[in-house]
Amino acid sequence: MIRWVTESPHGFNGRSLPLSYRFHSAMMGGLGIGANISKWSTEELEKAKRYVELYKEIRPVILNGDLYRLSSLRVSNVAVYQYNSTDRSESVVFTFLQSQHFGSEVRHLLLQGLVSHASYEVNIDEGEPFVRQGSTLMNLGVAVSLRGDYKSIMIRIKRLD
Repeated sequence: MIRWVTESPHGFNGRSLPLSYRFHSAMMGGLGIGANISKWSTEELEKAKRYVELYKEIRPVILNGDLYRLSSLRVSNVAVYQYNSTDRSESVVFTFLQSQHFGSEVRHLLLQGLVSHASYEVNIDEGEPFVRQGSTLMNLGVAVSLRGDYKSIMIRIKRLD
């Protein structure tokens, strides 16, 4: 499935979406860019370059892996999608906050399809990585906090063998 990074604000509905949100959602399939990049700032072009590099790294997991829909906008203001490689050695999780509700809520994303006894390196939005057991990630989850409208994060998980 082809997914596109589009213009913002969008001509149809006038919403302004952050570049990270547009790339994260487009990285959940065959990544395409359907925006006029000649109008992007140098900073946006640098960010876009990094997102394309990241996509090339995770593309095999996205296109060939198993998809778990962990949370839907039908029941919450957060959508969470997890892709696992077929050998369960790597996982990519996309989390999207559509709109901020009152208060700030830390969410624990309960992952699926990992190897219970394996150790995994977890990296949230290219931050400082940490290590957790598969059973911990599936039963206690990964704590994330999103604030504001149209926020997103990408979590990369790699099995340590």
